[in-house]
Amino acid sequence: EKIRHDPIQTETGPSALREMLREARQRLDEDRQILVFPEGTRRAPGAPPTYKPGILMLYDQLDVPCVPLALNSGLFWPRRSIIRHPGTIIVEFLPPLPAGLKRKDFGARLEEAIETASESLRREALSKQAQLAQARARIADVRASRAASQAERRTLATQLDRLEGALQAGLTAVDRLTSLRARERALAQT
Repeated sequence: EKIRHDPIQTETGPSALREMLREARQRLDEDRQILVFPEGTRRAPGAPPTYKPGILMLYDQLDVPCVPLALNSGLFWPRRSIIRHPGTIIVEFLPPLPAGLKRKDFGARLEEAIETASESLRREALSKQAQLAQARARIADVRASRAASQAERRTLATQLDRLEGALQAGLTAVDRLTSLRARERALAQT
């Protein structure tokens, strides 16, 4: 079955919260799950969280467990951008928070769970990115070294060819000189 997306019109104020609660109850009556981003939008990785009161109201009014989830998507799909960067987005489902907690306790536990896990995913992804960057640098160094080695081999081969040519020319000159001296001696004896 398709996922239904119900955007919240936050600019309508309290009536938006009432509408969100009505739609959430309807989804539960349909035996569907509700996915809520407690901040309402994406934020830059590592930026301080700003959880909205709507999540607290939904938790309090619906009286159902809440399964927090952490993700690292902000590293690869930045806020307010259509540009996506290569990488693997991880979505981690965390242990459920039971229904019936006091609002303040729920809010603190939710934020702690999500922020701790999200930070861990962010660090893991950054570590992998750093490892990939190091591997790419090593590959580039090896390629440069191979290219340099190939260039050095070509230069050395050219120098050897020249030296061989000079040596051959020198041997030819020595042979000619030897031949000329032998003729000179022969002429001197006659």
